[in-house]
Amino acid sequence: DLVCNIAVARQGMSNMAMSASFAEPVFNLLLGMGISFAVETVNETITIEFTRLLMTCMAGLGCSLISSVVIVSLSKWRATRFYGMFLIGLYICFITTCIV
Repeated sequence: DLVCNIAVARQGMSNMAMSASFAEPVFNLLLGMGISFAVETVNETITIEFTRLLMTCMAGLGCSLISSVVIVSLSKWRATRFYGMFLIGLYICFITTCIV
């Protein structure tokens, strides 16, 4: 995905690359988990265990989405260098938290 998004951005379609960065994971989550849960729960009920790692992932996703809306809207809907560096920093914090 990263390589495809970079290639699209280099072709001058940065809006498409930015949209794909958010749309593809959301699409995979909704369809992948939705279809998996639908198939799995046809005959039985499943229980999701809320572990520390799951809560960390949910918090990381929430922080990323909310901060993206705030930062990009304050930047007049432009992706700036600050926003890119912020996302890299947020990702490093997220991975460090998940590993520890």
